[in-house]
Amino acid sequence: MYLELTHKISVQNLVRNIYKLLFITLISFSFSPGDNPFELVGHIQSEEGIILPNIYIQVWKNGDVINQTKTDNFGNYTLPLSKIGVFTIIAGNKNKYFHPNTAKDFDFHTITRFKKDFKLKIDKQILQRETTKLRESYNHMMKNRKNLSYRRAFFKQFPESGYETELFFNKSIPYTNLKKEAKIYLNVIFNKRVAGWAGYMNKFIRYGQKTNMSVAGPMTKKFYAEAAQIIKEHPLELYKELSTCKDKRVRKFFIWMFSGKKFGKKEPDPIFDFLSGKFNKEFVLMHDAFDTHLNGE
Repeated sequence: MYLELTHKISVQNLVRNIYKLLFITLISFSFSPGDNPFELVGHIQSEEGIILPNIYIQVWKNGDVINQTKTDNFGNYTLPLSKIGVFTIIAGNKNKYFHPNTAKDFDFHTITRFKKDFKLKIDKQILQRETTKLRESYNHMMKNRKNLSYRRAFFKQFPESGYETELFFNKSIPYTNLKKEAKIYLNVIFNKRVAGWAGYMNKFIRYGQKTNMSVAGPMTKKFYAEAAQIIKEHPLELYKELSTCKDKRVRKFFIWMFSGKKFGKKEPDPIFDFLSGKFNKEFVLMHDAFDTHLNGE
């Protein structure tokens, strides 16, 4: 009798252990790096509706960041996860223009796809400080028109992304900024040739890393129209500048360029064709970026 009871208990324990092993195996396969079925996705924009690219989204546990990513040029993000449990999610933690937004006690409780969108509030003090810097730089330049260093200082202080352009100049932003001077500032930066053509191209390349015209605001569109005109008039200077950049930056720049629809709709504008022999790598990247743009990626 004793042996029979012991045998039953052993069998029951064995069955329990097998179930546990199967459960753990199932979980481990579900979270395998190759599949990534368990992820956090969402969208980040300002309270005023400005799409925010390159904004950090982080998952925290016990005061540590366990995973993070950035939004794409459309303000969307996808963050693969490897654990279930209760976590804190923070959006905009490293952006100077916005207050971070925190979602506490976010429960990843099943093997699924979680969605969390954020609307970030503008830091009015930082925005005021940055726009004041641009205004002061502009005033110094106008009082010292022949001094190239003042012109370059103003040029460097000018916004370097679509969402910054909207923050500084858009009428929909209720806080004190540069919206009244917007038209004057845009005219100055392009019509008075604040920098040489190479300087402009470098700025456009940087601008394109954080901007997509498919979701751009009115002031960004004005900036793009002026930039497109300079690019069309100086394609050789553009390609010379691009030849010093990494492939990823070149591709992002061309996606920005095509997303504004001033460089071809069904096929790329032929104004760059004469550069295909001298800058073959950049030319190929341009066509790759055009295909990406057409596919809406």
